[in-house]
Amino acid sequence: MDGEHEMFMDGENGGENGAEISLICSHTKESYSKDTTGSQNTDTAQAAQHELGLDGQSTVEGTEEMEIGTRKRTMTDKGKQCELDKLKEARIFALRQVTREINKLKPLLQDFNNFEFVSNEIEFLNGLVSKLHDAHDAYLNHLGDTDETRVAVEWFEIHDGDIFGFKRSLCEYMSHAKCLKHELNSTTTKGSSRSSKGSKRSKNSSSSTVV
Repeated sequence: MDGEHEMFMDGENGGENGAEISLICSHTKESYSKDTTGSQNTDTAQAAQHELGLDGQSTVEGTEEMEIGTRKRTMTDKGKQCELDKLKEARIFALRQVTREINKLKPLLQDFNNFEFVSNEIEFLNGLVSKLHDAHDAYLNHLGDTDETRVAVEWFEIHDGDIFGFKRSLCEYMSHAKCLKHELNSTTTKGSSRSSKGSKRSKNSSSSTVV
């Protein structure tokens, strides 16, 4: 009985010890599970923060690049517009030079005695007109295919038509002046030949009288 009692007691103690071991193991598993879960949560939070930090940094960098690109594009647009304004002013200045020369020559076409002066000014006028054409072409090349191109072409055609009209009247003046000059030269030549003949006749008559 004592042996059986001892065995029973040992089994009973073993059961109690087993229960305690089971409780300890269960508690250890729960602690390990909590620690593992907490560690995983911490790692996940740190990874999320790191990811957010990288995303935030890339977003900032992307924003800065967009701002830089916008500034560059704005500066490029401003530079292009500035160049167009310069070319437009150059074209207007060239037209003013041509208009000033035409206004100087217009009253001179009323008198054929100005033939020599006008003929010398024609080459200068042609040079100014050539500069106007060059300025207009340079302006159109920078405009490209836009609505402003159509306006620029219409502007030039109007003024170029006025210039062509004056050059036509200038050609008529030069043609009439040359004809008049030729007639004057012919009249002068005829008059000189007549006077020489008259002088010869007078000499012959005077010599016959002496004889």
